[in-house]
Amino acid sequence: MAWDNVIYGSDGLGYIYDQHQNVNQIMGEKVITYYRSFSTNDCKKARKKLYGLKQEQLKSLVLEDLKKAHPMIEDFILEMQFHKIGHAMIAPVPNQIFGNSEKAKQPIDGKIFFAHSDLSGISIFEEAFYQGWRTAKEMQQFD
Repeated sequence: MAWDNVIYGSDGLGYIYDQHQNVNQIMGEKVITYYRSFSTNDCKKARKKLYGLKQEQLKSLVLEDLKKAHPMIEDFILEMQFHKIGHAMIAPVPNQIFGNSEKAKQPIDGKIFFAHSDLSGISIFEEAFYQGWRTAKEMQQFD
């Protein structure tokens, strides 16, 4: 398994395996974290649907997806936990990347600073690093 595993033809966003660089020959049990978006044109309705799903429904939904890549995965599962949480991400629109995001970068009362990669219009490590660096420099002005 790799760090980020995406299943072709899947409704899910894939799963993460954070021990992908472990060099041990025998590893035993593994933990994977599966992600799925319930986003639609009607997010309020989608959230209600998600929060209405019971444990067994969630289990079936996840297993149905994971079995596409791992047909026998159910035989190896010791435990499944579900966390229904939001993960906001930017949805770029024309002119956003090179548009005016200066207002979103402005600190509030010199106490709250913003360093999210979405301020760049694209969520990649390099942009997140830059936004953190930029914000740290900005914070030094308020010391």
